[in-house]
Amino acid sequence: MRVITAEEIERALTYPALVEALREGFRADITTPVRHHHTIPGEGQGGTLLLMPAWSGGAEAFIGCKVVTVFPD
Repeated sequence: MRVITAEEIERALTYPALVEALREGFRADITTPVRHHHTIPGEGQGGTLLLMPAWSGGAEAFIGCKVVTVFPD
């Protein structure tokens, strides 16, 4: 796994280029299944783990997964 730092992103991608990349991505043929929602038991309200995968096909295929944790307390 490669971790990309904020500094690397700032050097490689301007804000206008990011906006255009997002526009292209949302228009592309991408598979986005329903996100996975998992309850994490614990003291108080506990927490939630959200997994949001997406992928594309073709010659330049990619796969990604957004991971979010929520702990209200």
